[in-house]
Amino acid sequence: MSRFLFLFNLLVWTMQPLIGQTILRHFEPANATYPYPTVYKQYVSRFDLNQSIQLESIRIKCSGPAGASAQVTLLGHEAGTSFPQVEQPIIAPIAAIKQTGEDEWITVKIPRVIEFSGNQFFVVIQDLSGGFKLYADVATREAGCSSSNGGDFYYAWLKTSSDQWTIATRKSFAVEVVGQSSSIPKPYFEEKTVEMGLDPNLSNASMAVADINNDHYPDILVAGRLFMNQNGKTFEQDTTSYSSPGAARANALVDIDNDGDLDIILLDVGATSYIAENTGNGFTNHEVTLPDLNSINSASFADLNKDGFPDLFVSQLWGTYPVPKPNYLFRNNGDFTFTDITTSIYPNHQGEFNYSNNTACDPDQPATWTPNQNKNRRSRGSRFVDFDQDGDLDLYVVNYFLEQDELYVNDGTGNFSDVCAAKNIDRNQTGSNHGTGVDWADFDADGDMDLLLAQFAHPAYAKQYDHRATTVYVNDKGNFTDLNAANQLVDAPSGIEFEETYAGAAWGDFNNDGYDDFLNTVYYGCRYVKMFQNKGDRTFSNVTHSAGFSGINTGQDAVWADVNLDGKLDLLTGEGNRIRLWMNQTETTGNFLRLNLKPTSGNTKAIGGTVLVEYDGHKKMLDVVCGQGQRMQKTYTLHVGIGNANWADKVTVTWPDQSQDVHTNLNANQAYTFHQGTVIQNQRTNQILSLQPNPSHQSTVVTVQTISAGVKMQVVNTIGQLIEEVELSQAGRHDVELNNPSYRPGIYFIRLDGDQVQLYVL
Repeated sequence: MSRFLFLFNLLVWTMQPLIGQTILRHFEPANATYPYPTVYKQYVSRFDLNQSIQLESIRIKCSGPAGASAQVTLLGHEAGTSFPQVEQPIIAPIAAIKQTGEDEWITVKIPRVIEFSGNQFFVVIQDLSGGFKLYADVATREAGCSSSNGGDFYYAWLKTSSDQWTIATRKSFAVEVVGQSSSIPKPYFEEKTVEMGLDPNLSNASMAVADINNDHYPDILVAGRLFMNQNGKTFEQDTTSYSSPGAARANALVDIDNDGDLDIILLDVGATSYIAENTGNGFTNHEVTLPDLNSINSASFADLNKDGFPDLFVSQLWGTYPVPKPNYLFRNNGDFTFTDITTSIYPNHQGEFNYSNNTACDPDQPATWTPNQNKNRRSRGSRFVDFDQDGDLDLYVVNYFLEQDELYVNDGTGNFSDVCAAKNIDRNQTGSNHGTGVDWADFDADGDMDLLLAQFAHPAYAKQYDHRATTVYVNDKGNFTDLNAANQLVDAPSGIEFEETYAGAAWGDFNNDGYDDFLNTVYYGCRYVKMFQNKGDRTFSNVTHSAGFSGINTGQDAVWADVNLDGKLDLLTGEGNRIRLWMNQTETTGNFLRLNLKPTSGNTKAIGGTVLVEYDGHKKMLDVVCGQGQRMQKTYTLHVGIGNANWADKVTVTWPDQSQDVHTNLNANQAYTFHQGTVIQNQRTNQILSLQPNPSHQSTVVTVQTISAGVKMQVVNTIGQLIEEVELSQAGRHDVELNNPSYRPGIYFIRLDGDQVQLYVL
C-alpha cells in the first residue's frame, strides 16, 4: 500500500444540522461567484460522507435567462474511485429550470428516498441549454485525499465533449445537498489498540489469536511478537519466555507436535522459518527446513492424514511482478520437520512449479503473463473447510490476476481434485476474477458452510468483461449460488456495495443475532474498509459509519475474537497497514454460546471438527479452523450468536474422527467445554430474566422464562410467607405484572425454581 495524504478543510466540507436536516457542501457560499464555462458535457460534484444520509433535495446556484435549464442526476459510491467510472445513474435526470433572469438557487426535489451509506456520492449537472451557467467557488480547493495508487479526490470534475474526465481547475461547484442524516450516539466499535497494550506500529499483515496459556482469554501473535491477554483488560508482550527471531511474513499459533499446548510457527523470517516449541516452561526455537516463502500470502493448517499432526498449506502471490510463485502442501512429521507432498494437490508439481508443463512467466514479456497458463498461479488466500460434509477437509485457494480459484475436494485419503469451475464458482461471462480473500461460515443459519469471496474489480473491466467484486456463494448441499450473479454495479440485490479495491474479508456475528456479518478491507490509498450487516434474508446493509469504521484504510485482512470475554466479538484489523484492535461496544445484542472442543484423540485443538447448534428453528454450523484468508488465524474457541433464544435445544459436535456427541438444552450466555465422549444435557432451567422498572409505586414487570407448563412464580416476604403466587400455564417467555401498591413497604423475594430475586417496595 502506498502512503497517502488526507486533507480536511472545514471550508471545503461542511456537514451541519438544519432543523433536523443536514446540508452537505464543498464550497464557501460567499465565494460562489465564478460562472463556469458551458463547453462541457457534465459538471460533477463529489461529496464525502462520514455518516449515512437520506437525500431529499439538491440546490444549485446558476445564472442565465429565464427558461435556461440543465438536467440533474445522481451517481452513487462509484466503486470508491476519485471520479465517476461506473457511471450508472441511480435516478432519472430531473430538469432544473431558471425562473428569472437573475442569479438564483434552484432546488431539485428527489422523487424517492435515496440513502447513501458509502463514503462518497456524486451530483451530475448535464445538458445545459438556453444560457444556463453553473457557479463555482473562486477559491482553489485541494484534494480531500491523494494517493499514488488511489488517485486524487477533488470535489469538482468535468467531462469533455470527447468523453474525457478532467479536474475543474481545483474549484468546487455551487452545488449542495439537503437530507436527513442518522445520528450515531455510540459507534458499535471503538479503537483501543494502545489502551489494550498493543504496539500500534506493528504490521497487521499476519495476525493469530488463540489462548496459549489456557486461561480462557485469547492471546495475540502479530509480526512474530506474542502478546499475552491479562484477563481481558490489557495485553502484555511476552519477552521473557518467548524470544522472537524477528518479524515473520506469516505466523500462527498451532500445536505442531500435538502434545496439548500451542506452539508458535513463524514462516519466512529473512528466508528462514522457525517453530517455537512450547515446553510448558517457555519456548525453544527450532529452525525449520522449508523453501524460501518470501511471497507467502496464506498459511492454512489441517490434519489431512488424521495422524494428529497439523499439516500445512502455503499459498504465494508473486516475486517480481507478475511472476507467480508456487503453492506448497507440507506433511507434518511430528518432529518439527515437514515433507513436501504438494503433488497430492498439484500432480504436475516439480521443484518451484505447480504446473510444470505450462509456460514460464517472463516479467519483460507481457505475452507470457496469460492467466491460467503459467507454471504457477497468483494466489492470495486459502482456507480448509468440509463444505460437502463428508467428513474430510477440502481446500479453497483464492487466485488473483483473473486466474481460476481452486476448490479441492478431498477424497478421504489425502488426494484432491479441483471442482471450482465445475461448481461455477469464481466464474463470470469472460472467465474468472481477481480473487483477494476467502472465508467460510454458515451465514444464513441453514446448517452448511457458505463461501465469502473478496474480489478486486476495476470498474471499466467490470462493465466490459463482467469482472466481479466481493460476493457470497450460498451453499445448498454442495452446490453454490452467487448472490451477485447479475453483477449489478449499482443496487446489487445482495446489498454488498461494489468497490474497486476489496482485499480481505472475514465473517463475524458482531451483534449475536445468529447471522454472520463481515468486514471487507481494501487495497489502494484513499479507499476505506466496509462493514456489512447480515439482515437475515441473505442480504446485507452497509453499516460502516454506525460501526465506527468511517475513513479507515487498510489492506490485508481481519480477525474476529472476543478478547475480553464479554460475549461480543471484537475485531483485529489495521489502519494504514498497522495493527488496530476495535472493541465491540454494541449495547443491544442477542444471546450467545462460547464453545471449546477437547478431543481424546487426533489433533488436540480439534481442527476440522464441526458444531451444529440448533435453536428457535435455526441450524447454525461452525467449524474449528486454523488459518484463513490472507495470513489470518481466528481462535479455536467457537462463538455463536443465537439471537433471542435463551438456550440451544441441541448442539451436535462432530469430532475430527467423525464420532459425534449430542448435547441438549444448553443455557445461553455461557461457556461450555465439550470433552469427546462426554455429553451435557438439560442445562436449561426456569429463569428470572429481568425486573423492570426498578421497583417503585409504579407497576413492576417480572420477565421469566419457563421450560415447561404449570410453573408457579411466588412472591414471599422476608420470613418466607407467601404473598402472591402466579401460575404460568404455558412454557416460554412471560411478562408478569405485579401491582406494588398492594404491598406494604419493605423487602420481598420473587422465587422461580432455584432462582430468587430481591424486590424492594418503597
